[in-house]
Order: sequence, then C-alpha cells, then structure tokens
Amino acid sequence: MTNQTGITQTGKRSVDYLRELGVQVVTLYAPEHGITGNVDAGTSITDVTDEITGIPVVSLYEGDAGLCFKKDLDLTHLDYVLFDMQDSGMRHYTYISIMFYCMQIAAEKNIPFIVLDRPNPLGIIMEGPLVETNLLHFVAIAPLPVRHALTIGEIALYFNEFCLTKKAPLTVITMPDYQRTTGFDNGFLIGLSPNLQSTQACFGYSFGCILDNMRPFDVALDTKNAFRWIGLPEQLCIEKNIDWQQLIDICKKHGIKTSEPTMAKDHPHFKEPVKGINFTISDINSFSAINFLCQLINWIQQYDIPFKYRPLINHIIGTKDYTQVLEGKLSIKGFKERVNKELQEFNEKIQPCLLYKPKPHIALLV
Repeated sequence: MTNQTGITQTGKRSVDYLRELGVQVVTLYAPEHGITGNVDAGTSITDVTDEITGIPVVSLYEGDAGLCFKKDLDLTHLDYVLFDMQDSGMRHYTYISIMFYCMQIAAEKNIPFIVLDRPNPLGIIMEGPLVETNLLHFVAIAPLPVRHALTIGEIALYFNEFCLTKKAPLTVITMPDYQRTTGFDNGFLIGLSPNLQSTQACFGYSFGCILDNMRPFDVALDTKNAFRWIGLPEQLCIEKNIDWQQLIDICKKHGIKTSEPTMAKDHPHFKEPVKGINFTISDINSFSAINFLCQLINWIQQYDIPFKYRPLINHIIGTKDYTQVLEGKLSIKGFKERVNKELQEFNEKIQPCLLYKPKPHIALLV
C-alpha cells in the first residue's frame, strides 16, 4: 500500500527495492491522489497497471467525490500487507484513513500488517479538537487531535490499541535515531500530493486546510503557492478597507515571515482577483497552528464578514462547536476548556503507543 512517497532515502521506490531483495510483490494498492500522487483531491481513482513493473495497482479511493474506501477489498491472497506512505501530520489527510480501513481488514482476516514508519513533517506539537463520535468520517477517521504529532507507525499502534474492534497482527518498522523534533530538516524528496509539494506547504496545511473550508479565504490551491498564501477577494478588500498590516503583525508574533500584500488573478478556485500575502513558517516546532488560526479568524471578524462553510468543515475540525463559537452561539471560554481537557486526556492515553523522543508537546488553546 504505497504511492510516490514510498521511497528510500536515495529516492528509489520501495516496491523496486523490495523486488531487488527478492520479495514477491503481487499487488500495489493506491490511496487518494493515486499511485503517482498527481490526481486532484476528491477525485475517484481507477485501477491501473504500474508502468515500471507491470504489477496491478488497485485503487483504495472511490465513490462519490472519492470520499470513501473501496468496498469488498480482498486481501486473502496475500502473505502480508506492507504499508509505506508519508503522512502530513494532520488528522484529515486521508492516507491514515486508508491505513485504518486496511488494518481493519487485516485484523478480520488475520493477515500480518507491516508499517514502514516515516517522520511527521509537523514536528512535536499536538493541538486542536479531537473528533466527536457523531462526526467520524473518511477525513475524520478516529478520535485524534487535528494536529496529532505522531508518526504513521504510532498512529497504527493507536488504531490497533484503541480503535479497532479486533487487533491486527501489526509490526511497525521504526526509524533508527529519529527525533520527533527533526521532521524533514532537509525537505521532502518528493511531494505528498498536488498541493503539498514542500515542507512549507505542509506547514501551511497545519491551519490552511481548515481555512480553505471557510470562505471568503483563499489558500491558493492548485497554484505554486498552495497553502503558502492567505488571500481574500480583491473587491471585498476594497469594500471593507482591509488592513493587511494587522495580519502581518499577527503573523510576526507567531514566527511567520510574510511578503507585502500582492494581487493574484490566476487562482482557479476564485472567479475574481484575490489579494493576499505569501508566508513562511520559521520553526514548526514552536508554531501553534490552531492558536494562529483563531487569531486570524478574529482579525477578519472585526470587518463583519460572514463565513460560508464548505460541507466538510465540521468533520475536518472534528467538532460543530467551533463554527458555533464563530457565530456567537457558544461560549469561547467553554469551548477552549473542553478542547484543552480532551487534548490532555488524549496525550495521557497515547503514551504506550509512542516510539520516539521527545514526547509530543501539547499546545493548549489560549
């Protein structure tokens, strides 16, 4: 179960490396974005054949808008299943959802499930709401914090210990000498998906995916600046006399370097020109994405601009309470207290599943 991120440190595909070692690889299984990682988000993936090896590639991502796991997946012809994909560090990134369902099948059929562990690009910080039970979804597969601070191997251990009704025969191949704060110091060898092509895009994704589900914000999807840009429609900026310097100052307080506001006319998800800033996050291990997001939302709320939420917003955040707070229907104080309490409880619960030091650092909502 792999894609373009399943490579060695020298850039060789793990499927090719395994075959060189004499492993008989009989089937490849592809997640969202396909085996080569170049298919747009939400697009159903069809079965294909790997061009290099001739091995059949079975899609695990299909259905309406792609947002479901392939039904009736048969793994009984396999001696074992090997999972090798790079996660983004955010709960709503669907590679971990694919892993959950595959582990579920492996548990039912008693098929050994092996995870090749990989770094968490977002480092040490754990933050944000957990998924409420009634909001479990393909983009909210389990009660994890929205930014979980775990490696994909640790997530597999968590799924096995706390989420699956029957445990899978699980083995996690760990990373020697890995430190949780390391992340990807030297950058990605290859992009994770069409809009996550660099570590900086991944850093921006730590709050940008939520922001993308709250119009009128624009995060430059499907451009070279995807998740490295915060923008608003030009006409709205003129009508509301938006003060971008306020946002630049907020970014500075959170360790974010920004450009001067510029215009963009080529963002495919907006039919009109947008104005915004490019940004760079200096240290992901000291950056609280959710606290920054809250201040960003507070900045735009002073202009009395209503939000239009995209359908998945509550699943992605993990709770309906956040939008209720933004609409003034729920106390912000009570919301923060609940999120912080659940986060601390989760951190205690996850301790037996941790494989690396230092342990995750909780960023409480303030």
